Amino acid sequence: MRTKVHLLTFSILILVGTSFAQTNELTYQGRLVASGSAANTPHDFEFRLCVSESDCATPLEIKPGIGVPVSNGIFTVRLDFGSEHFNGADRWLEIAVRPAGSSTFTTLTPRQRVTSAPYSIKAANAASSDSLASSCAMCVTDGHILSVDGAKVTGTVSNAATATNVSGVVQIPNGGTGSATKNFVDLSTNQTIGGRKDFSDLVSVSGPSGAFSGNGSGLTNLNGANISGGSVTSQQLSPDALPNSNSLKLLGSLRWDLLKGQATFPVGGNPGPIIFDGAYLWVAYPNTVLKIRPSDGAVIGSFTAGADPKGMAFDGTYVWLTNIAGSSLRRIKASDGSTANFFVGGATYGIAYDGANLWVTHNNNPGTVSKVRASDGTVLATVSVGEVPQSIIFDGSHLWVACVGGSTISLIKLRASDGGQVANVPTTGYGLAFDGYNVWATPAAFVRKIRASDGAILNSVALGFTASNRGIAFDGANIWLVNYAANSVVRFRASDFTILDSFPVGGGPLGIAFDGTNMWTTNSADGSITRLPPAFPESK
Repeated sequence: MRTKVHLLTFSILILVGTSFAQTNELTYQGRLVASGSAANTPHDFEFRLCVSESDCATPLEIKPGIGVPVSNGIFTVRLDFGSEHFNGADRWLEIAVRPAGSSTFTTLTPRQRVTSAPYSIKAANAASSDSLASSCAMCVTDGHILSVDGAKVTGTVSNAATATNVSGVVQIPNGGTGSATKNFVDLSTNQTIGGRKDFSDLVSVSGPSGAFSGNGSGLTNLNGANISGGSVTSQQLSPDALPNSNSLKLLGSLRWDLLKGQATFPVGGNPGPIIFDGAYLWVAYPNTVLKIRPSDGAVIGSFTAGADPKGMAFDGTYVWLTNIAGSSLRRIKASDGSTANFFVGGATYGIAYDGANLWVTHNNNPGTVSKVRASDGTVLATVSVGEVPQSIIFDGSHLWVACVGGSTISLIKLRASDGGQVANVPTTGYGLAFDGYNVWATPAAFVRKIRASDGAILNSVALGFTASNRGIAFDGANIWLVNYAANSVVRFRASDFTILDSFPVGGGPLGIAFDGTNMWTTNSADGSITRLPPAFPESK
């Protein structure tokens, strides 16, 4: 039986501090009715600020409210969308709700129009108080003006030619010389000069610190032979500038023996995590991990794993597996299958390798992450994070941890040096990927693109799926997304979310990994893995 949820009444108030200074915080109060009765248990909310009553596909901002108390249907939350969104244009509030801790949000209708009270953040006519009334014609005389701050003077001073009492240095952009010495232009100090300047002859820069700087947008006809080798790296190039070219090289040489098409291979069990070690695929399911040859999907090794492995990582020599049902990590030598166990704490779930150490999430509430030395399995540190941490990835300098439970659903950024928390992004993800610049997360029905440098959510898009997105991976040019309920994998362009391909796979797909030519996904419902077609940069 479906439960109908209604938001009967609401109000939006702006809070003002006792010192009469404005804040950006809005208070939202509403009454929640489910199946005709007022709600009396905590609920999770998601508040989306929209530009239109009819369209909220791309909200201006999303604010979560986790575990909000509801009494006799009445609830109150405080929201801070910042002042930049309230510029006088119409704004609408879309609200989604679910019983606290459940998996699916219900979006309430209709959207609520944000009325004039919140717009006290920027009163529509406040600008008029900055000027004198129109009736004040010639009402300000010399006698009223004791002094004028020179920095406040704009426009043309009509008698500047006779202004002998100018003190200080008038900078070059303001019509001066940039120097306290008359008839001398100071070119030895920092200056900002506007406008276009054309030089008809050679311009050179000398000295140990001499250099041209800027964004380079106006530079043309650069000779690549004059660029120092190694000075332009992949860090300076966008992900699309160097797309995966291995498949194109194989295509150009007609190596169809190596360009394998889509195929599904039985592996048994209900496989979940999958990784590639540079030569072989590794697939895990309860009590078992398999070593698989990518060329033909043949199983060439089977090894004992924990009762419920959730994550895998490769450190260049060993494959590491977590076990949510235990308190240890299992290490398997990729070359010969020799194993060892290391106690690191309970409920191990996600795992990532940073080049020297392993980082392991503990699927508890409250949750923790352990830093483990890869050489000997020693736990170096354990840090607290949000509730129920699961997926974890490394971006070259920081770790990103997805916390999926309780009242602290978040994506947490940690320093690899000491585990210190440097950002907390209001989203989560069952799967995480990194494209060199951005972190990609899969919270339920959405895919979110998050700038790694500062944690800003750049975009949040629902690609037409139900709330069952799982694994996500980057192939050097595009993003691949696994959807559990649809039994499919889609490939979309990282720059604008355009879907390039959609591939049916086996039942209940979960994990995804890239072997340099093909993507592979695990199908947990039918005990198989699927090799997807070659990852060309773009097929549409």
